[in-house]
Amino acid sequence: MNRRGFTLIEVLVTLVIIAMFSSAVYSIFLKAVIDTRNSDEAKDASRRGLAILRIMAKDIECAVPSNEDIPYFVGSLTVQGGSRLELITTTNSREIRNDKTSDVIKVKYELVPSETKSGLFVLVRKEFYAGGRQNELEEDAWERILSDAIKEFSLEFLGNEGWVSAWNNPHLPKAVRIKFTIVKYIQSITKGTVKEKEFPFESIISIPGGTE
Repeated sequence: MNRRGFTLIEVLVTLVIIAMFSSAVYSIFLKAVIDTRNSDEAKDASRRGLAILRIMAKDIECAVPSNEDIPYFVGSLTVQGGSRLELITTTNSREIRNDKTSDVIKVKYELVPSETKSGLFVLVRKEFYAGGRQNELEEDAWERILSDAIKEFSLEFLGNEGWVSAWNNPHLPKAVRIKFTIVKYIQSITKGTVKEKEFPFESIISIPGGTE
């Protein structure tokens, strides 16, 4: 009985078919991995952006009008071209010190240049004990990073003359418009490169005690 072996051409053709099949399977697998990763990045941006809006809305809606002890609601521009906000609010997310409790706290929102992501900023919320003191101590602050990938952050304040970009008035504004952009890095499937994708957020927060 004669046994015919595989010729070199048949072996080569088989290897080519296997290579093509493996490449196709790998491409499908890689696309699924990248799609999942990009989808997770988009979901994280959405969750984080909405969380920031909720936190800021809670602080702003509970803002306390000025008086002799707690004299301000201040919105100003920063050297980075963004905005910062300082206010007294009845929101109390935690106790700053175990031996201090207060119905009101001082909150600051500010931008800090990112040390790891070029061109982006860190949005920081600082919370201070405000039990009747005008000048809080820095060591009393509780700091929380809301996002480390902010590209733009701006605030506008609604007064009797309309919307303005800064606020330093004894009275509370009627509303605050919040705008910011979170940046995520999305990988391209075809080109194999990574590019920035911007996720913008915007909301208008009314202040019940706003009288200006």
